[in-house]
Amino acid sequence: MIIDTHIHLYDGGWPPQSKPGLTAEQMLLLMEKYGIDQAWISPATGFVKDFRASNDKLYQFTRAAPNRFVLFCTVNPNHADESLDEISRCAEELRCGGIKLHPWLQSFSASYGIVDRIIEKCIRYRLPVMFHDGTPPYSTPLQVARLAEEYPEAKIILGHTGLLDLYRNAIAASMRMVNIYLCICGPAIGDIEQIFQEADNDRILFGSDLGSSDTSILDDFIGAINHARLSDQQRKKLFLENAVKLMGNGR
Repeated sequence: MIIDTHIHLYDGGWPPQSKPGLTAEQMLLLMEKYGIDQAWISPATGFVKDFRASNDKLYQFTRAAPNRFVLFCTVNPNHADESLDEISRCAEELRCGGIKLHPWLQSFSASYGIVDRIIEKCIRYRLPVMFHDGTPPYSTPLQVARLAEEYPEAKIILGHTGLLDLYRNAIAASMRMVNIYLCICGPAIGDIEQIFQEADNDRILFGSDLGSSDTSILDDFIGAINHARLSDQQRKKLFLENAVKLMGNGR
């Protein structure tokens, strides 16, 4: 069994001139094929356009199999009041399981005061917050780590564990702050091995970035895990146990 903690709904609204990605039915078939029991999904278009409308589309997309998806709705810190209101709506009406922020695409710094207010709101609703990370200038792991230090009761997920260049910073951030979780969604095979050697193995998650029509990404990302020198217990924690513990509410 696998919980994929990092996938997207692509509805054709972003990237520019793109076509819609997988339908719910296609995604569920892929999940069955690869043994993915549950997926945490966020709306790609919502990072750059109307996030409320995108969250609604995400909700409708997941109605095909609500028990197989956990909604990670998005908001945009550049629209402060609307974002705070939307977190409440997503938690209370859409029953989301988390919030996804993308500092790089949304052009905001984790040091903005509104981001602190978003984290405080998510703490109130017990929602983990996943950040895109690994792409400067706004999305480095250590920039996000400041929030984890400021708010130790928050659950902060580094959505790419620094990607290829900044994974060491992600490791350092997680070693310092016990409320930081690392999502293996991008690092290379040798980097994955180092992450498991140095970081807390109970706070490492699996993610694939699935959502577009290019489904080979599942082979690539699951293959990287299977080729890394990890024990069976480490793979079990990565693919399933840590995500279950983090969500903590049976979703």
